[in-house]
Amino acid sequence: MKRKFRDFLFLICFSTGITVMMEPKVPVNEPDLEPESSFTQVFAKCLAKKQHGTFECINRGSLSFLSNLNDEDHLDFGNIMLERSDGQGRDLLDLDYDPKDFGNVVKAAARLMERRNLKWDMSNIYPGLQMRVGPMLNGNGMLEFVVDERHGGYTDRQLGP
Repeated sequence: MKRKFRDFLFLICFSTGITVMMEPKVPVNEPDLEPESSFTQVFAKCLAKKQHGTFECINRGSLSFLSNLNDEDHLDFGNIMLERSDGQGRDLLDLDYDPKDFGNVVKAAARLMERRNLKWDMSNIYPGLQMRVGPMLNGNGMLEFVVDERHGGYTDRQLGP
């Protein structure tokens, strides 16, 4: 009887061991391969860690949002389009930035804007009117108002839509 009971326990342990070896490996706590992209993801993760203050988490979320905007070549906001100017770098901040300092968020936003060409469709004021602002890097920016003659309502010279 003891031998049968021992063999029964051995069979159960052996089959359990084989079952554990044959099961697919389920990742339990593997880090995400994709970095967080939105402000809310970074902000929530920072607050969940409880290592940083609320203001620093806001700065970290803002910087991640700005870096995601910086990765795009064309940003379209309806009538306003921001295009990356040629020959400009993609880095927003130096490597030794302090995430507690709100000034770094302002610097990153300024660098994002100064390396972009802005095109604003102002057809609601005058048909075909566009305002173009060149990159403002080193004070060599440009501002011009252009009338696109290919616009359908160019011959209609009344003010308004």
